[in-house]
Amino acid sequence: MNRPVRANLIDVLRTLAIIWMVIFHFSYDLRALGFTQTNFSEGFWYYFPRVIAGSFLFIVGISLHLAYKDGIIWSKFWRRQIKIIISAIIISIATYIIFPQNWVYFGTLHCIFMSTLLGVFFVKRTRAIIAVILLISVGLLTGHDLTWVSSLIQKPSMDFIPIYPWFICTLLGLLVSSFEGFWRFVYNCRTHDLLALPGRHSLMIYLLHQPIIFGSLTLIKNFFFK
Repeated sequence: MNRPVRANLIDVLRTLAIIWMVIFHFSYDLRALGFTQTNFSEGFWYYFPRVIAGSFLFIVGISLHLAYKDGIIWSKFWRRQIKIIISAIIISIATYIIFPQNWVYFGTLHCIFMSTLLGVFFVKRTRAIIAVILLISVGLLTGHDLTWVSSLIQKPSMDFIPIYPWFICTLLGLLVSSFEGFWRFVYNCRTHDLLALPGRHSLMIYLLHQPIIFGSLTLIKNFFFK
């Protein structure tokens, strides 16, 4: 099956993850600035950001297969990786300045960088299957769940997404996208270009949305809730 250059549905899925991310960060900022008393340590608000992170990493796996199934173009690969790691460093520096007690030292973008770096070696279906089985088995046999690394590393962070176990999401994306039936569904699913547009600029939105949201809410608080 000859695949078109752009898979609109994948961009739409990325747009959906971006919308969820904006909703969560808006709610988080409301709590941080004292507008609400939302509890983010349990229930819906505990699992929601984890679903968002997992969605981004799952889509990373799909995108890796689409881009590199016929071979890795290393110049293209490293250009994208440099953009991601620079963006991740910017987030780390900015959060360290503004929120030094719980700055982002290994968040979603850091994990995307590492998952991409590792994921290119698992584009082939057999490798992805073996890796998924091994990692899930390790988790089941040792009892290492999503909270294990967080409890091991006590340093608090606003966004801590360690490579284990989150790399499993990228491997699952690689695995799903290795089946031709998945791509038949993707390209037969009609989607509007407007819905795909935010997904095509996800990195820029990721970097800009928080300063805009947090800055706007801070201005509102200072001017109207003194």
